[in-house]
Amino acid sequence: MTRDELKERLKAWGNCVRSYRIGTEYPNKAMLLEGAEREVSYQRMCTDEEALEIEVIMRDLAKFDDLGYWMICQHYIDQQSVSNIMRKINKSKSYTLQILYGAESYVWGALSK
Repeated sequence: MTRDELKERLKAWGNCVRSYRIGTEYPNKAMLLEGAEREVSYQRMCTDEEALEIEVIMRDLAKFDDLGYWMICQHYIDQQSVSNIMRKINKSKSYTLQILYGAESYVWGALSK
């Protein structure tokens, strides 16, 4: 698995996590307009098995690297840029990237088993 494939898989996982709905959300804007077509999402999604596999890995990551776990969630689920994450933790870009890449490497290693 290449680094780009890993990023795509994490993006798909983030899309899956964001797409789960429990029924208490506000309706889609298009649903309020009579005759309007519903929005179609073209984001890549993952299967339940793929999502569960990454969830287990993320749970294990959170046990020993809180910051790396938080950064992956911010970047892939909440779609925050590295610059925004850097500002939130008040650290340099190189430090932020080092932690994020380390957490991504952990996920890559666990997926490669």
